[in-house]
Amino acid sequence: MTYKYDIRDYMKLYSDFASDKECKDTIKLLKKNNWSKHSYVDANRENVRTQYENDLSITIGEGEFFDEQNNRIWNYIHDYILNHINQPTLDCWHGYTRIRYNRYNKGEEMRNHVDHISSIFDGHTKGIPFLTVLGSLNDNYEGGKLLFFNDIEVPMPTGSIIIFPSIFIYPHLVTPVTKGTRYSFVSWIW
Repeated sequence: MTYKYDIRDYMKLYSDFASDKECKDTIKLLKKNNWSKHSYVDANRENVRTQYENDLSITIGEGEFFDEQNNRIWNYIHDYILNHINQPTLDCWHGYTRIRYNRYNKGEEMRNHVDHISSIFDGHTKGIPFLTVLGSLNDNYEGGKLLFFNDIEVPMPTGSIIIFPSIFIYPHLVTPVTKGTRYSFVSWIW
């Protein structure tokens, strides 16, 4: 039996997650937040975190406005599993993380990585993410391209999200921002 298989078939872009106004309001609220530099957990050494000068900054949005955005993700996950990849057996997922917002100032980037991570869990909730939701809050910057597999650019218009598997065959990165500030967000499903 021969299978026709393209791993890009398991990536789904939704262009209607948030309106331009909602994205602008989100950025306005996020500008008041405390941001911290993104860090990586070195899987080979417990609790060792590495930071790089050109890493993005991260924050969590708190309050009713951000809760509504977080809750809306469920519908997209459900559609992705049942309609896009047609895998009803995956509809028994356990949950998804609260949205983490990302800010990339000029010169900042996200190095090549995969999202098969365990550091998002607090000790009470356990699991490994199997899907990633990435979202875009603006597109009025230069650079900051989302690349999969080192060379396939996925344009992310304002208000869009992309869902894809969090496993090792989906490496991705964000190139350095060269002008302006890039705002995005992420949530992981386990």
